[in-house]
Amino acid sequence: MMGIRSDHEPFVFESESRIPTKRRQYVCGFLFDHAGKMLALIRKKYPPWQAGVLNGVGGRIEAGEKPFDAMQREFNEEAGMRLGGWKHFCTLNNMDAVVHCFVDRLEYVVEQDEEGEKPVLFHAVTSPEPVFWCRVDRLDELDLLSNTRWLIVMAMLGPDGIQGNVWPYVVWEPSRPYTGSS
Repeated sequence: MMGIRSDHEPFVFESESRIPTKRRQYVCGFLFDHAGKMLALIRKKYPPWQAGVLNGVGGRIEAGEKPFDAMQREFNEEAGMRLGGWKHFCTLNNMDAVVHCFVDRLEYVVEQDEEGEKPVLFHAVTSPEPVFWCRVDRLDELDLLSNTRWLIVMAMLGPDGIQGNVWPYVVWEPSRPYTGSS
């Protein structure tokens, strides 16, 4: 079986039996303001390998839940806002997990500040992890989870962004487990 890694290099699985049939399912969302200049990101506390870095807002899909519903629930729990405009733009596959990535855009512009990070004005329902508005033009200065930067670019470009691909994108990252298992 062939795939494309996140660094755009093709790879071949040694054996299809190495791909678990049951992988954990997650969602990850990127919310932009209307102008596309501000982006809501969460400063992770867990799992430990993500602690201290910024990532899209999301979490695990519960049993029987659809990815879209999980995205609505997770954003509401972590940022205190229920949005209905989420669009699936990428499925990120890993040896032990599948992450369904979504994008949405507010109908208003968020005021920028010079710091590059600004606390979101919504209140988390259950999450102790803070959600920030971050300036898109200053993402290179932020400590982002390794794949977050290119996922943000994919989310910003939308369905016409990468020639020769079909939206939503499907990406394999076989070398980096999401759950911390080996």
